[in-house]
Amino acid sequence: MLAIIPKVAGKVYESYCPFKTNAKMGTMEDFEASLQVLRGFDTDITAEVNEIKRSVQSSTKRTAIRFSDLKLRRYKLPLMIGVGLLVSQQLNGINGILFYANNIFKAAAGSLKSSTGVLITVDKLGRGNFMKIQDAIDVVPSNNSVHVLISIKPGVYEENVVIPEDKPFITLKGEHTKSTIIRWDGRWKAADKTTLFIQASDVVVKQLTVQNEYNLTREGAIAVRVSGDRVAFFSCRFLGIQDTVLDDSGKHYYWKCYIEGATDFICGNGKSLFQNCALHSTSTYGGAITAHRRKMPTEDTYFIFRHCKITGTKGGRAILGRPWGSYSRVVFAYSYMSSVVLPEAEAAIKKYQFDVVVKNVSRLSHPKPIVTVNGRFPGPTIYAREGDRVVVNVTNHAQYNLSIHWHGLKQFRNGWADGPAYITQCPIQSGNSYSYDFNVTGQRGTLWWHAHILWLRATVHGAIVIMPKQGVPFPFPQPHGESVLVLGEWWNSDVEELVKQGNALGLPPNMSDAHTINGKPGPLFPCSDKHTFVTEVEWGKTYLLRIVNAALNDELFFAIAGHNMTVVEIDAVYCKPFTTSAILITPGQTTNVLVTANQAPGRYFMAARDFNDAPIPVDNKTATAILQYKGVPDTVIPVLPQLPAQNDTSFVDTYSNSLRSLNTPQFPANVPLTIDRHLFFTVGLGRDPCPTCLNSTKLTASINNVTFVMPKIGLLQAHYFNINGVFKLDFPDKPPAPFNYTGAPLTANLGTSLGTRLSKLAFNSTVELVLQDTNLLTVESHPFHLHGFNFFVVGRGVGNFDPAKDPAKFNLVDPPERNTVGVPAGGWTAIRFRADNPGVWFMHCHLELHTMWGLKMAFVVENGNGPDQSILPPPMDLPPC
Repeated sequence: MLAIIPKVAGKVYESYCPFKTNAKMGTMEDFEASLQVLRGFDTDITAEVNEIKRSVQSSTKRTAIRFSDLKLRRYKLPLMIGVGLLVSQQLNGINGILFYANNIFKAAAGSLKSSTGVLITVDKLGRGNFMKIQDAIDVVPSNNSVHVLISIKPGVYEENVVIPEDKPFITLKGEHTKSTIIRWDGRWKAADKTTLFIQASDVVVKQLTVQNEYNLTREGAIAVRVSGDRVAFFSCRFLGIQDTVLDDSGKHYYWKCYIEGATDFICGNGKSLFQNCALHSTSTYGGAITAHRRKMPTEDTYFIFRHCKITGTKGGRAILGRPWGSYSRVVFAYSYMSSVVLPEAEAAIKKYQFDVVVKNVSRLSHPKPIVTVNGRFPGPTIYAREGDRVVVNVTNHAQYNLSIHWHGLKQFRNGWADGPAYITQCPIQSGNSYSYDFNVTGQRGTLWWHAHILWLRATVHGAIVIMPKQGVPFPFPQPHGESVLVLGEWWNSDVEELVKQGNALGLPPNMSDAHTINGKPGPLFPCSDKHTFVTEVEWGKTYLLRIVNAALNDELFFAIAGHNMTVVEIDAVYCKPFTTSAILITPGQTTNVLVTANQAPGRYFMAARDFNDAPIPVDNKTATAILQYKGVPDTVIPVLPQLPAQNDTSFVDTYSNSLRSLNTPQFPANVPLTIDRHLFFTVGLGRDPCPTCLNSTKLTASINNVTFVMPKIGLLQAHYFNINGVFKLDFPDKPPAPFNYTGAPLTANLGTSLGTRLSKLAFNSTVELVLQDTNLLTVESHPFHLHGFNFFVVGRGVGNFDPAKDPAKFNLVDPPERNTVGVPAGGWTAIRFRADNPGVWFMHCHLELHTMWGLKMAFVVENGNGPDQSILPPPMDLPPC
């Protein structure tokens, strides 16, 4: 929510929600009284500093000074008491967050052992106790209980500075922002791109310029990051481009500070007041000044800007804020805004930095290095709004070349941003970067992103949350809060090594050792109590769960003990709501459900377990997370849900048949009623010769008996630049010969043809595709994902598809619309779509094992005749092959 109190340079600005323009600001006497306390921070402390200086043993040698050598002299501590956030007063929906005085530093003052302090001088010319600021901080003992004033003499200090959590009561004081500068370039130390990182509480920073030069050439570095509580800044300058001030968490106060950046340059989930500050945007494209990260409506966090001045680069454009979390909360009051500020409250562009790094992670008492994005497992959630442009710069620091796919985003005319390696791009090589730049057009809901090469998506994945356009409500009751639940798998061993071993034998690799929810298996696994995801709810309130199946090879049931769920969305498409005790979600799919906390307050397991109705081994272990009512102690033992039986096809059929498109005037189901191209694809396993493998054969998979061979360059590049010899446009519309597809298991003559064969579709043609499972070796369910499109699931059935009878049963009114669909074991699924997106688009089974074995193909959709019906030119930084 972004609210603006009027008197802002004569302009009326759109807000995230309605706000009262006649709300009494009230209690101004209290406000001014609190400001008197705050001004104590800005009093001249020269006398006290001089007194301390006379008691400090000075030394010119860096190693000669120890904290115990610094004699303490009693002196007044006006600069440690009385910082107020000054936030209250109702503002229609904010519930009292504007302008009350709350002296958040009183607790800090009370915890000091006495009103004594010590002075440490930093001078880069060697005329103080230390030449580096970090050296002065390091000498402060852990769990410090006295005030430490670090006086920083003029100079440019090229270092990144960290005040650890266990070193409170530190003040950093420069002589002037023009002469006392801390500067850092994130390229110098990839592990930490923050110039000043304050982890401790009760910290004050005065009269310093803090700059991250990495921001001058790259986005995503941080000038100052604050995660400690009760931290105050006075007359400081913070310079950067993106994420200049990461106000991470805690209560903070900024007074007469200058903050400069281009986008998201004041971000985080702090509870902070910016008073009499100057905010300067260098954006030329409408970058956001703020990006607040409040994720739940129960979180007591916000940014408040009072008596601030907002300016920008001449001819530039900026917007006041964009939601980094679903319930972001920002207030501007009595602030001047120049013409650089656009009236829109929502950003036109969202930028993210993804650093692919290896991190040691332990689950089930098995630590191992895994590939992650930004060191997180799962990776960060991308938040955007329908109509936004999203730019994700991916820098690959891992040993593997990789690419990232934005699963479910249509990427209209822009396959360059789709992500599957060697289909629309070559992978990002280790040490290099690529920016995925795409628009979110006509989509809202939950999608996800993941690595699209090798089996790296086992740990390289995360959610995408797309909010509706500003002012457009959900077509279901507004939830009180929401949580993202990413279902996945965990292997105790290195996944890529297991894959190599399996391929060498011509067999599947070992199955996973656990399922996970948000990267955690839950307490049903050994040594996993601390690896359990918990989400808190309040009795009587309704919550939205955004569920993603990021598992590599398992379709999963999901249920919550004692609670029904209302399904409201699948694959980022609204559906007719229906209530169910459990859901089925295949790899690649997303499902949004509403859950009302209407049971006896307690702790309830949310559980995920495999669905399998084929005679093949699977990981049938149950992952759990906890739905915990507010106020219930952690000692209460959770209740387990009753999941469907592992092979409960009756439940699966009932659930699948309940999925229907919303099909309203606002959200229509535009099902193609006439078809230009009929396709019939048989899918199944096979066995090809392999002299070095076990039994001299290897398992394989095919579509219409074609095992797809990956090219050495991107298919989209080959198509766009007319490079010959990379692929053929002769993929068969039907299998080479009909047979009883789902009869008795076929175990002989299982060889397949190999090739990089694509199917060409005319622009804007309508396509009906029937996916038929086969009993080659065994029947098995296959979740198929089509890149670049949504499609309508018009029919499904068991056995062989009958083209004479089954089409009469198709649902052409409100079939479910999605991007990934399960083909039932020993059955078929029919989908329809319009080929209105020019480019090369991958279609494959989303079981990673089957994709690896060749159960994949691609469509080439030709350009149309209109100006907006052709593939866009490739970006300049497209990774080389």
